[in-house]
Amino acid sequence: MAVKHLILGVLLEGEANGYRVCARLADLTGAGRRIESSRVYATLARLEGAGAVAARVDARAGGGTTRVFRLTPDGAREVDRWLLRPVAIAERLRRPLLARVAIAAALPEAAAAGLASDLDARRRALRGLASPAPGTPVAALASERARRRLAIEIALLEELTATTGIAAPPAVSSRPTPRCAASGSR
Repeated sequence: MAVKHLILGVLLEGEANGYRVCARLADLTGAGRRIESSRVYATLARLEGAGAVAARVDARAGGGTTRVFRLTPDGAREVDRWLLRPVAIAERLRRPLLARVAIAAALPEAAAAGLASDLDARRRALRGLASPAPGTPVAALASERARRRLAIEIALLEELTATTGIAAPPAVSSRPTPRCAASGSR
């Protein structure tokens, strides 16, 4: 689930208590996706159990205590692995891509290679869908929908790379490559 990776991404910025993690997640995900604090705390507990985060107890200024979480080397490796692995094109839910975009916007240097890989994979997929789909009108409609979705995702990734300064792979034409015809035939 992307929530785990969002939390790890927030902790890449530095130590934070659960309240600050929730606040930063709200900033990253915007109004479109609310992540319940109970889910954040449960995920933090699982990440701590897995060794991806470590916690310490600090005294609060007005009395009481708070747990402060930090990323461990294992957690940092998991974020790197997640950022570098392309999001599967076949995934119908684009939430993993949007989660990665949110982290990349906050920490572009950590996500550059993964986003460049996502952009390249989407460009290749769009080239593969450039020619009309054979078969039924439903297949053609599904192919057109996939082309539009990929074009939107490519535009999103290109905009992110332009605004953050992440080096994007060179753009390629979305037109199909011409097939070589036999000499003298058309």
